[in-house]
Amino acid sequence: MSPKTAIRRTRIALQHALGRTAASGPAASGDALPAQDVSRRSLVRAIGLAAGWCVAYVAMPLLAQVRSSSPRQGISSTRRQLTLNDLLARGLRARRVEEFEFIDKVVELVEQNKLPLRLVQAAYLWSRNKRPYPMIYFQQALIRLAAREGIAI
Repeated sequence: MSPKTAIRRTRIALQHALGRTAASGPAASGDALPAQDVSRRSLVRAIGLAAGWCVAYVAMPLLAQVRSSSPRQGISSTRRQLTLNDLLARGLRARRVEEFEFIDKVVELVEQNKLPLRLVQAAYLWSRNKRPYPMIYFQQALIRLAAREGIAI
């Protein structure tokens, strides 16, 4: 089938689906409607709508079936719990040896209950959106917050 014939048949099918009819048209070519009634843009829109409906009614139920058939485990069992060390190193984008050593020292002080976790969290939340490297801001903020509490880092 030639492309022109395929387009003509698609136009006719779309016109019938949309409920449009024409009183006149070229009877010799077999068209039910003149070619001017359906522009290329409206044809593309109609094909896009048809493709969208196919995805909605065919692909989505299949995807839902695949998701429901796979064994689902709890979030805590599939994801690893971040330690304070990992959270600080990744969240603050630590990159130098001195920065990792500072993080290790902070974690050690928190585990020994010498440094309150709330201070570390406050400094972390304040500094994590600082650009380009929030680690610098975290160090200074935590040192000052700890100094207010009488803790030397």
